[in-house]
Amino acid sequence: MLPNEVAAAANATIFIAEVASTEHDPQHLNTVTKHYTPLGIEAADLARTVRRKYKLPEKTKGDWDPEQILRVNDKQMLS
Repeated sequence: MLPNEVAAAANATIFIAEVASTEHDPQHLNTVTKHYTPLGIEAADLARTVRRKYKLPEKTKGDWDPEQILRVNDKQMLS
């Protein structure tokens, strides 16, 4: 995850938030999903790598699995 990718995602989201009618505006939600989904997946993959390398326990999963939601969003954006 490069710092400029994070900055680009933040800038795009801030811009859309300013022009969208509400935070629930489809354009705002699509922009947030488009820019933050890949970053979230990369962060989840990095966390998994660190856990394995340093023999840390796997993340416990509850009823809500944010990584699963990110991966579903990613597949939907690609199709």
